[in-house]
Amino acid sequence: MKIGWGVVALAVYLAAAAAILDSAAVWWVVAGLAVLAIATAAVLPAPVPEEMIIGGRNHIDCRKR
Repeated sequence: MKIGWGVVALAVYLAAAAAILDSAAVWWVVAGLAVLAIATAAVLPAPVPEEMIIGGRNHIDCRKR
């Protein structure tokens, strides 16, 4: 998650630099970083609320026997 936000921050920083420098090559780097961030978000599973996690193998029985 931290890597994804880092990639987004880097893309925004480079987009600002590309706008100031008017460099087409930097825009391609920004586009590549944006695609990388979107692909990372598409591949990672979505967080699931605790109430939705059911089943015996997901719970630890702490009762002493």
